[in-house]
Amino acid sequence: MINYYLNFILFISAIICNFLIYKYGLLIVLKDKDQTQNIHFNATSRLGGLVIFFNFVLFVLLYERSLTLFLIMSLIFFLPALYEDLNYDIRPIIRLFLIIIGSLMVVLNVDQLPQFQTIFSSFLNNYYFQIIFYTLCLATVINGQNIIDGTNGLSAFTGISIFGSLLYIGLLVNDYQLVNITIITINLLTCFLIFNYPYGKIFLGDCGSYFIGVLGGYLTIYVFGKYPELPTWSAVIILYYPTQEVIFSYFRKIIYKKSPFKADNSHLHLKIFYLLKINKKPSKLYNALVAPFLSILWLSPLALTPFAIQNHTLAILALILLGFIYLFLYLAIPNPSE
Repeated sequence: MINYYLNFILFISAIICNFLIYKYGLLIVLKDKDQTQNIHFNATSRLGGLVIFFNFVLFVLLYERSLTLFLIMSLIFFLPALYEDLNYDIRPIIRLFLIIIGSLMVVLNVDQLPQFQTIFSSFLNNYYFQIIFYTLCLATVINGQNIIDGTNGLSAFTGISIFGSLLYIGLLVNDYQLVNITIITINLLTCFLIFNYPYGKIFLGDCGSYFIGVLGGYLTIYVFGKYPELPTWSAVIILYYPTQEVIFSYFRKIIYKKSPFKADNSHLHLKIFYLLKINKKPSKLYNALVAPFLSILWLSPLALTPFAIQNHTLAILALILLGFIYLFLYLAIPNPSE
């Protein structure tokens, strides 16, 4: 059953921690760092994700100890990400390596991996292929969640939509372990948004976006593995937006002969930001408007999961539609340099 008392305690704890980060977080930022994708006006603490992780650890210790091993595995890339949030540099290739290793350890910790429901299922459901496939999928979601963390609220709103859809599935299959985990996470993300959106008093940081990505990916793999009657294409809808961002960005950079590991300002959310602020005075408003503008993408798990979970064909059609929407928006909006 749902632990409302613990939810309330962690809500208060997260509010207090976020306030302290807002007031004193910059005191532990050790040096400034130039970032290509930085579109913010003032120095701001990037330790909002640390608050989420800290309170989630409390939840695990007090209530859900089955996630202890998962938390230990996630430290493989959480700690280097925290190091980055303290404004120290780690080479992108090293970060990617750690994300892949961490993702592999998390996938190996899943009792039952989802089965593919296709004509090639005998090959695709081979255990070793599944380990490689889901490791790469999880690494992609983690990177994608980090990429979209470029404007206020976007990564956190996406996370709430992902965990909201998983909450719906948990209620549908009467999995109250999943229900409690998703409610706690939505709770912590909401506490963060109180300080982050719309004016960006604190930021999620790499450690926050990585943790949202790995937890959302892990829970999606867990629920679709545990309940094979659920259509697996629905899992793609749940994780669509961050996954699409990584895949599209990778091939875009390859086509334009750029390093796929080098940051740029041509991601969809950044293109929208620069379009909104073109020829206008600097204002935090343009940053905050990006998340509502892209709500058609990050709200898709909440909007489509109740339908896609019932019908395999609807899930595929929804994915095709989302792909067209993303591509249309990207091609219709000019690059910042244009």
